[in-house]
Amino acid sequence: MQGKIVGEVKVTPSEVNNFFAKIPADSIPEVGSEYELGQIVKKPPVSEAERKIVKEKLNTLRDRILKGESFTALAALYSEDPGSAKKGGELGMTPRGELVPEFEAVAFNLTKDEISPVIETKYGFHIIQLIERKGGYVNVRHILMRPKVSLEDLIKAKTLLDSVFLLIKSKKMTFEDAAAKFSDDDSRSNGGSIINPNNQSTKFEADEIDQSIFFTVDKLEVGQISSPVVMKTEDDQQAYRILYLKKRSSPHRANLKDDYDKIQNIALEQKRNDVINKWITNQLQKTYINILDEYRDCQYVHPWVKK
Repeated sequence: MQGKIVGEVKVTPSEVNNFFAKIPADSIPEVGSEYELGQIVKKPPVSEAERKIVKEKLNTLRDRILKGESFTALAALYSEDPGSAKKGGELGMTPRGELVPEFEAVAFNLTKDEISPVIETKYGFHIIQLIERKGGYVNVRHILMRPKVSLEDLIKAKTLLDSVFLLIKSKKMTFEDAAAKFSDDDSRSNGGSIINPNNQSTKFEADEIDQSIFFTVDKLEVGQISSPVVMKTEDDQQAYRILYLKKRSSPHRANLKDDYDKIQNIALEQKRNDVINKWITNQLQKTYINILDEYRDCQYVHPWVKK
């Protein structure tokens, strides 16, 4: 209901300016150091030979299960899904639409206790066993195995980024152009800038930066890039990246020039609260509320108790 009430609420620049002007000088919040970061990521490909090895391992496990061994025990021993391995591979009742499409298509077409052939998703390779299906919900066990990047391909990725590092350092190419040309990450489309998932801006406070990044960029001067450093991708593969410290602000009192987005968010949140409070007050005129006697003398934000 709150979403419906405030879904169309917005603040204009003039409202942001007026909001900030009304904040007493001694109440303007302190803003800690903020960082703007860039990256160039090189993800080595997984070789076909490694993919074949993983599929063969899963087919061997499937054969053992079909011959009578426990799926639960083998999942606990071999599955690379840490969340479900400790539960014998069980995912629990899951509604249609929450599993990746390739996995879901197989899971909803198994019969009870049936073992699927080896299937591939973006997470790796799986075998699946149906425990139960109820309407649009399914409960399965699975064993996940991920093909690993070879050491040889990992070294090739680092060697390439070493060359990119030298191109940028010698000013033969800008960081932004290098990101667009060489990076395997989506950030290449905006010059390598890393987006803060908490606010969709390019600014990070220190405690919002992953430690594996922070320990590298905190040693850099503004405008400097790091040599290639190892990283883990979303699918738990090793890769390399170059990090770039674009900006680092000093702690300061918030101001409209440097912190407009932050002040805009606060102003928007206050406006949303005002709209919700007005809606509640209007609803109270036509809604029956029963307050227990022991709570009738409490101080309430809204007039729950009619005099």
